[in-house]
Amino acid sequence: MNAIESKLEQTDKAFISYMMGNATLAADYATLVEQGTSIVEIGVPFTDPVADGAVIQAAGLKALRAGITLTSIFETIAKIPVKTAPIVLMTYLNPIFAMGYKTFAKTCRETGVSGVIVPDLPFEENATLKKYLDAENIILITLITATTTAERMQRIMQEARGFIYAVTVKGVTGERQAFSDEVFTFLEKVKKSTKVPVMAGFGISTATQVTEMLPHCDGVIVGSRIVHLLEEKQAEQIGELIAATLV
Repeated sequence: MNAIESKLEQTDKAFISYMMGNATLAADYATLVEQGTSIVEIGVPFTDPVADGAVIQAAGLKALRAGITLTSIFETIAKIPVKTAPIVLMTYLNPIFAMGYKTFAKTCRETGVSGVIVPDLPFEENATLKKYLDAENIILITLITATTTAERMQRIMQEARGFIYAVTVKGVTGERQAFSDEVFTFLEKVKKSTKVPVMAGFGISTATQVTEMLPHCDGVIVGSRIVHLLEEKQAEQIGELIAATLV
């Protein structure tokens, strides 16, 4: 069993923290684990992050200017002795293509990465990368949105492992003030269509929003808010967000 599947099997409601892969990666990972996160999603900085909002874009640009690369992120992850929270890499396709699919998949396994999210890789075109990841027992996680057709959703569900990333907004990442009832209906629709855990992500930034989401899914993914709090060294507030999944 993959580490993501094992963790979620033992977790009632999961909290997935997104952080940028940067010079403080190891320390930030330790902070998130200490605060009780279930899984850590590490972003690979990229020059054209089409799915990311202003906060994550700025964090990625800062990391690029500091010389952070996919290779350096792997090197740092490899030095983390115990990965209490499974690690998922969120990267765009070009860095994987440049490294080579087979090498990328093998390096994921060797360094302790359990899953990969590639937002600019269409489900219909993921067969080659998925083949290499499957061979190393690395899960390729697919995003589903409210505009995903029923037919396409069914095909995604058939291949889904680990968790399904249910996108809660029509747009990029970033904090939102509120969510409509349509979002909750969408999450319930996805949840009823699969036995794989459904994680709600994009726009969630407060403990209130976490508790609003949880009845309709199996957990939440928080990104921009976590990135901001890590930069401000406000671990206590991260802990308060995570604690909302236990209420």
